[in-house]
Amino acid sequence: MRVGNGVVAIATLAVFTRLLSPEEYGVYALGMAVATVASGVLFQWLNVAISRFYPPHLDDPSKVMGVVSYGFWVATALATSIFIGFFPFLGVFGLEAITGFALLLITIALGRHSLALQLANAESRPKRYGQLSWTKGGGALLAGLISIHYGFGERGALLGFLAGLVLAVIAFAPNPLLRLKFDIVDKRLAENMFRYGLPLALNNLAIAAVDVADRFMIGILLGVAQVAPYAVAYDLAQQTVGPMMNVLFLAAFPLIVQAFDSAQDEITRKRLHSLGSNLIAFGLPVAAGIGFFAGDISEIVFGNNFQQDAATLMPLLAAAIFIGAFKSYYLDVVFQLHNATKHQGHIAILMAAVNIFLNLLLLPGHGVVAAAWATLAAFTVGALTSWVWGRSFYRLISLGKDLWRSAGATATMLLVLYLLPSSSGIVWLSVKISVGIVIYAVLAWALNIAEFRRLFKA
Repeated sequence: MRVGNGVVAIATLAVFTRLLSPEEYGVYALGMAVATVASGVLFQWLNVAISRFYPPHLDDPSKVMGVVSYGFWVATALATSIFIGFFPFLGVFGLEAITGFALLLITIALGRHSLALQLANAESRPKRYGQLSWTKGGGALLAGLISIHYGFGERGALLGFLAGLVLAVIAFAPNPLLRLKFDIVDKRLAENMFRYGLPLALNNLAIAAVDVADRFMIGILLGVAQVAPYAVAYDLAQQTVGPMMNVLFLAAFPLIVQAFDSAQDEITRKRLHSLGSNLIAFGLPVAAGIGFFAGDISEIVFGNNFQQDAATLMPLLAAAIFIGAFKSYYLDVVFQLHNATKHQGHIAILMAAVNIFLNLLLLPGHGVVAAAWATLAAFTVGALTSWVWGRSFYRLISLGKDLWRSAGATATMLLVLYLLPSSSGIVWLSVKISVGIVIYAVLAWALNIAEFRRLFKA
């Protein structure tokens, strides 16, 4: 389901970079960044709380859902109040009232859609997860295409995204409006979920600062047109490397929580080790492949005005996203199991500080590539800090052998691909990707990376 969602997202990049100018796409990217950050801060604490508290209440989820409904509408009211407060100042940022209102609706709709996805995952309903994801992506692409065609420009792209979110929630989310019933709100559970989720909301704010501060700083220091190639390179890398690693986490995390809550320490360690080794075994070659084929991918996917800069940025951003995903989906699980999520917030603040400092230092002299270096440095610092700090809570099984085996197989794959004749076009790129997959699969079998033999037999 996540792979299909990634394909739709890449198709959206291909269409929008051909229909919008760099300036228009830059404004669209900045608008999406604002809505994503706002939704993450206001609503993401509910999503992470569900991932932790919903599995133990599968027999009677009404208590959890009562808190979720209450939290959602409180966050919605807060988002509306903030928008009303900023409404008189929209002109200062060059935004029209309708654009600001669209960003508010996207913020709320994105929070509701993410909540529906999290519930589908907690209930082990991959079909519903896919329906929600694909409807959002397909609806956003189609509605955005129509809106841009009729002259709405970047505003049409934003309205298209909003249409996709609303359509997905109405069509496939159970209880789309989340009716609020005060009599079933468990105050103690609400307090526990809030205490668990609030640090992660702050963590998401700091992570978002790493993800999107680059875009704002590029826009301020280099001009809004320079935001476009960075945004499309980042989004493409994220939609390829991210889903590959996220789907492994989505499948493993509920099982890890169940084992941990049942005091099955040995099983918890084995499941954590399996998750970590799989993240490396599947994520590393994908990230390396994106970097290796950056030029070919840019030529095929992006419009002419985006290709050169995006090709330069993609290898760095693919590496950054791999490290960031490994941190979020493996190293940070230790904090979540022990309800010590405040430490994730501290680490995220450190990452944001590193990212902002390096951008201020390097962007004026080195251009947009400096933002990619800053992102890579920030995620690396964050991963190392999570690893060191997490050891005081839970000592994980070493992944050294898995890392070296996967790195060796990935390097061999890239060497063979490098020796192949150079050519361009989607057919030849598909051939080379297929060759790379076969080579890595053979080596994974020979080296038994992440117990690949058992997986293949199963």
